[in-house]
Amino acid sequence: MENYHIMFYGASGGHICAHLVLQSGRHYCLYDQPLLDKSEFDSKFHEVKTWNWDLMEQAKWRSHHSWPNNELTHSSKISGMHKLFFTCAPNESRDPAGDPDTYGHDYRDHEKYQPCVPILIWTDIDTQTELARYKVSRWFRRNDLGVYYYWKTYAPFKEEWNSLYSQHRLEGWPEISIEDIPKLNHRMLGQIKNVKPLCDFLDIADREPGWSIWKESLATEKYNGYEVERSVYLMLQENCIPIRLQEIAKTRGRILTDLLDLPWTEEHGKLIDDWLELHTDQLKSMLLD
Repeated sequence: MENYHIMFYGASGGHICAHLVLQSGRHYCLYDQPLLDKSEFDSKFHEVKTWNWDLMEQAKWRSHHSWPNNELTHSSKISGMHKLFFTCAPNESRDPAGDPDTYGHDYRDHEKYQPCVPILIWTDIDTQTELARYKVSRWFRRNDLGVYYYWKTYAPFKEEWNSLYSQHRLEGWPEISIEDIPKLNHRMLGQIKNVKPLCDFLDIADREPGWSIWKESLATEKYNGYEVERSVYLMLQENCIPIRLQEIAKTRGRILTDLLDLPWTEEHGKLIDDWLELHTDQLKSMLLD
């Protein structure tokens, strides 16, 4: 038995996979405070699972996730248990949630917390983008004012924004580029939202034809017959164990536990079943493909 490091890129199922490992009762991670023994961790994990999945509100998907503290886990010890580390968007920017398509070979997140075995949960770009849109994750993360964080990933719409803004710009409004949109304050954003064509533009990549235009613009590579996000592809070239999210869903988690030499029980299967039910029929079909 070894320490493991679950890694993934936004919306690719990292949290459910981490919970499958923890469900086996042989690994632990810490969230917000040190824990003394297995019983304390089991109690905390039950609380986390309940909040993450049983009480899940789809519109608030990301706010239901409980993020382990790797540094706290690394410096801790619980007798008789191994450690589980957890990283979203490994080897990307220092933004904890990952700045999309900023993979840097010098970050080496997958080599941290040794000794441990790094595991990459991945999926194809079609599934990942649909999951991200549904969960308001990765490219679709929004700030406190409800605006996408990563407008710089929406380059195909720069000319459309410039044209719309110049047509509807009111006297006294500053120059605003597409990259400036996430930085707008409440007052300026409110004024822009009062202009319907500008307000409609803010969700352009959530619907057609913007959705297809945006997705086509993403940097991707081919891996084992699947089109994957560029960062995913680069991480798949590193020394880690790759597991496709669909295989985890189809085997009700068993492919993961078997690979890591962990016991699988019906509770693992129920965890996957309940997780799948939180998705739309379209997404469930993609996840079970």
